Amino acid sequence: MKTFFIDLDSLSPEKFKQLIGFILTTGLSFRKIDLVKSEKVNSTLVVETETRAEERSFNEFLKRNEIE
Repeated sequence: MKTFFIDLDSLSPEKFKQLIGFILTTGLSFRKIDLVKSEKVNSTLVVETETRAEERSFNEFLKRNEIE
């Protein structure tokens, strides 16, 4: 199992839609965490893979869509 942390503030709305679509389609476990700090909200997406195949396909998706 591997855990990925993705900063949602750095993503465009289109890339965010693609990312969520991929996660929901493949059935990966995820959580969205919002940190509210002095009137500013930082959003992070935590994605967990359970198998090597899921990890490989998620890594390929991230590279293909230039998401770090």
